[in-house]
Amino acid sequence: MSGAHLRAVGAHKDLLPYLVRRLLENGANSSFVHKLVDPRVPVETLTAHPVATLQRHTVLANPRIPLPPALYGEARRNSRGINMNVLCEWLPLKEQRTAGGTAAGAVLHWLTASA
Repeated sequence: MSGAHLRAVGAHKDLLPYLVRRLLENGANSSFVHKLVDPRVPVETLTAHPVATLQRHTVLANPRIPLPPALYGEARRNSRGINMNVLCEWLPLKEQRTAGGTAAGAVLHWLTASA
């Protein structure tokens, strides 16, 4: 990995604080605290209810952000993916695998049956 910087995080107990710190670092410029100390930001914008802010928009979708199937453009359709946290998505895979099929066959069956 030429030019890539990899950082060891440590044990799993260290991962959450690391991720929170990175989240705070990455969102620092738009954070509530940053806006709170900015004299140009009206107090009303800091105390506005998030739902009220969303209700001012007629459409919540951003047309400039592609939907998952079109994520890679015309050149390649994005894979559908399997949410392993949803029982009805992974159970058919498990059942096919238990019945003697291969993992690849189970995925192919799942993809074609639910397409």
